[in-house]
This record gives sequence, C-alpha cells and structure tokens, in this order.
Amino acid sequence: MLGLSVMRMNNRRRSLLAIGGAVALAASLGTGPASAEVHRYGFENKVKVGGPRIVHSGSVEDDSRDKAGCRDDAWLTGFVKWDLGKVSKEEIYVKSITVTYRTQVESNAQGQYLVRGNGGTAWRTTWDPHPIPGDARDHSATFKINKAVKLDGKKKIYFRSNMTMGRSGGAADCGGDTPFYFYLTPVS
Repeated sequence: MLGLSVMRMNNRRRSLLAIGGAVALAASLGTGPASAEVHRYGFENKVKVGGPRIVHSGSVEDDSRDKAGCRDDAWLTGFVKWDLGKVSKEEIYVKSITVTYRTQVESNAQGQYLVRGNGGTAWRTTWDPHPIPGDARDHSATFKINKAVKLDGKKKIYFRSNMTMGRSGGAADCGGDTPFYFYLTPVS
C-alpha cells in the first residue's frame, strides 16, 4: 500500500519523503553527535562541543502552491552543509557553508549572511543575484568563511540565505523574497 502511495507522488514529494526518512534513520541509529530539529524560521542543528566537523541541516522550504492562483511550480527548497573547525560554548569556527537549492521555477540566490550570537554580521556576500535554474535539480554554492563566530553569551549562531523565488505565472504572492535560516546550537 505504501509503495502505491509513493508511486503516485511527484518527484519533489518523493525527494522530501526520502530526506525525511534519511534524517529519521540517522536519528534512530545515533550516527553522530549532531542532532536536528525543525525551527519556526528554518532548521536548527544541535552540535556537541568538540563535535562533528561536518553538519548537514534538514530541508527548509517555501511552498506557495496552496495559495490562491498559484501554480504547481511555486516552490523552493534548500539545505546546507556546515564544515566546522573547533566547536565550543563560546564560539564555533566555520570553515565553509555549502547551500543547496532546488526549485521548479527559475529563482535567484541573493545575499548570504553568517550571524553571530548577538545578531551582528560575522560574514556576508554582496546582494548580487545568482540564478538558480527552475529544473527541480540540486544546485549548490560553497562559501569559504574561515572565521570563529562568537556566540556572545547566546545559545546559537545562524546562516541566513536570502532567496527570490521566480514568478510562476500565478498570483502576485507566487514568488518573491524568501529568507531561509539555518541555526547551529552547541550542546555539551
């Protein structure tokens, strides 16, 4: 029965189901010292002090398909891979961040920001648009950071990835600016 249900899903839904299954399997097997939870504005990873050097976030998405007048291609999904150095309760050394996006409608990656605990910007790109083809395949960019990012007595730092989802030909809200947030919280 489950096999028939999966067969009826489109590629995007099968991809999200596979990602969810992989996260659940990794959590159940206890494959590493990092854990993840869904966050209201994005995705939060908890990483052990002195913990893993590579941390994968879960997927974050902007799905406008259910809005009035929007077409089936009004969606954008993304995830990041953190390459870390030393992790402590005071700071996290970020070597690089790879951000991956998939969309059905041509979109643009805009400004990318790494934000320290006090809300100040530790690193950023310019706001120049970088096109992402609307072919529903993964498209990635790696940003070299090489900075120790202070937590400033707070619990987390985050990477903010600003996107502009291309118009899908539907209503005015079937596209537009979409910030995705990926949080890192060190735990003992």
